[in-house]
Amino acid sequence: MKKAVTSSTVSASDADDLPLNPYFSIFILTLATFMATLDTSITNVALPKMAGDLSVTPSELVWVIGSYLVATAAILPISGWLATYFGRKRYYMISVTVFTISSVLCGLATNLESLIFFRIIQGLSGGGLATSEQAIIADIMPPEKLGRAFSIYALGIAVAPVFGPTLGGFITDTWSWHWVFFINLPVGIISLVLSWLFVYESKQSKQARAKFFREGKTVDWLGILLFVGGIAALVIVLEEGPKEGWFDSNFILLLTIGAFFSLLIGFAWEYYQEKPAVDITMFKNRGFAGACTLIFALGFVMTGSSFLIPYMTQTLLGYTAMDAGMISLPGTILQVIGIQIASLLMDRFDIRKIIFFGLSASTLAVWNLTTFNLNVDFYTLAAARAFQLFSLSFLAVTINTAAYYGLPKDKNNSASALLNLSLTMGSSFGVALTSTVITVQTQVYINNFSYHTNNFNPNFVQTVKQLTQNFGQHGLNTLQAVGAAYGTIWQNILAQASMKAILDVVGIYLVLFLCVLPLVFLLKSKPSDDAPSGY
Repeated sequence: MKKAVTSSTVSASDADDLPLNPYFSIFILTLATFMATLDTSITNVALPKMAGDLSVTPSELVWVIGSYLVATAAILPISGWLATYFGRKRYYMISVTVFTISSVLCGLATNLESLIFFRIIQGLSGGGLATSEQAIIADIMPPEKLGRAFSIYALGIAVAPVFGPTLGGFITDTWSWHWVFFINLPVGIISLVLSWLFVYESKQSKQARAKFFREGKTVDWLGILLFVGGIAALVIVLEEGPKEGWFDSNFILLLTIGAFFSLLIGFAWEYYQEKPAVDITMFKNRGFAGACTLIFALGFVMTGSSFLIPYMTQTLLGYTAMDAGMISLPGTILQVIGIQIASLLMDRFDIRKIIFFGLSASTLAVWNLTTFNLNVDFYTLAAARAFQLFSLSFLAVTINTAAYYGLPKDKNNSASALLNLSLTMGSSFGVALTSTVITVQTQVYINNFSYHTNNFNPNFVQTVKQLTQNFGQHGLNTLQAVGAAYGTIWQNILAQASMKAILDVVGIYLVLFLCVLPLVFLLKSKPSDDAPSGY
C-alpha cells in the first residue's frame, strides 16, 4: 500500500512512489512556460494599435518589447540564487503571481511610461519561471527519465510562438490590445492553484536552503548588482546596436564598456565568494560547460535563422507576413514530433550520439540554405525550413538533459539559471549579428557591384540600352525610359547584394555548428555518471 505523501515530505528519490503521476506536475509547470513564451510573440502583433491608443510613434513603442527582453535576461544569472533563497516552489509561485499581476497592470496602462515599467516587472518575474521550473523538473524526475520530462516541458516553448501572432491578431482585432495582457490572468490563476496543490519540492532543495540560512544568510549584493547591470547593459547593446550603428553611437559605446567591466569584475568577484549570487564554478564541470556552449550555439542559430528567413522572404521575395509565417509552419509541426522522438531515443541510445546526430543534421540543413538564390520557390523554402527545425528538435531537449548529468541535486538551481542565460544570450547575439552582417555586407557587395556599373563596361551599356528600348516600347519617353532602366538595374544590384549578405550569415551559422560539434564528447554519456553529493 502506498503511503500518503505531502509536498513537504517529497524527495527526488521517492518521486516514482507518489500517488500523483509526476508528469502531471510537469504539465502544470508547462502552463506558466506557455504563458510567458506566448507573451514574447503575442505582443508584437498589437504594437500598431498600442501606438495609436497611446499616441506614440512605432519607434518609441519598440521598448515595449525590448524592456521585457532586457529584464528577462537581467534576472537570469541570479535566478538560481533567488530560488535557493526563497525555495524553488515558493520562488516559482512568486514569479507566477508577479507575472500575472504585472500582465493585468500592462493591460490597464494609460501611457507608454507606465506600460514599459510594468513590462519590466513582467520580464523580471518571467525570467524566473523557466529556471525554477527546470530545477523542479530535475528534482521530481529520476535522471534516467529527465529527457522524457523535458520533452513535455519543451512543447510549451515550441508551440507558443506559433500561436502567438495568430492569437494576438485575433484578440487585437476582436477586442483590443489590452486583452493581449488580460488573457494571462485566468492562466496565471489556474497555474497558481494547481502548483500549490500538485507541484513538489525535493528534500535536497529544502536541505540546501536550510544550509544556506544556517551558515548565515548574507546577500551577495555586489555580485547581484554586477551581473544584473552587466547583462542588462549587454542585452541593450545587442538590441540597439544594429539600429544605432554600433560604436558610432556614444550611448552604445558607453554601455559596451560598462557591460564589459561589470561582467569582468563580476566573474572575478563571484569566483572567490563562498556563497556567490552566480555560481560560476559550475563551469569547472566540463560536461556542463560544454552543454552551455552548445545551448548558446543552438540559441544563436535557431533565433538568428527565425529572424533571417522572414527577412529574406518579405524583403527580397515579396512575401506577405502570413506567407512568410506559413513557411515555418510545417517545420514547427515536425519540430514538435522530433522532440518526442528524441525523448524516446534517449531511453535506448547514448545521449551524445543523439546530440551528434542532431548537430550533424542541423549542419547539413544550414549548408542546404547556402544553395538558395532569388529564384527559390515557396515549397523549396518550406521544405528546407522543415528539415532545419526537425534537425534542431534533436538538440534542445537532449543538450538540456545532458547538462544535468554529473551534477548533484543541490546544483540544479544554478544549472538551470546558467543554461537559460546561455540560451538567451545566444539568441540575442544571433539576432544582433545576423542584422549587422546583413547591413554591412550588403553595402560591401553594392560597392563591389558598382565598380562594374559604368560606361566602360560593355555589358552594362548593353543592358541599359536593352532596358531603355523595352521601357520605350511600353509608352515611356526617352528620358523616362533611361531613368527606369537605371532604376531596374539598381533594384537588381540591391537584391543580389542582400542575397549574398544573407548567404554570408548562413555561412557563419555553418562555421559555428562545425566548431561546437567536438564539444559533444565533453558531455556525460548517461545518468549513472551523476555525482552523489558535493561538487
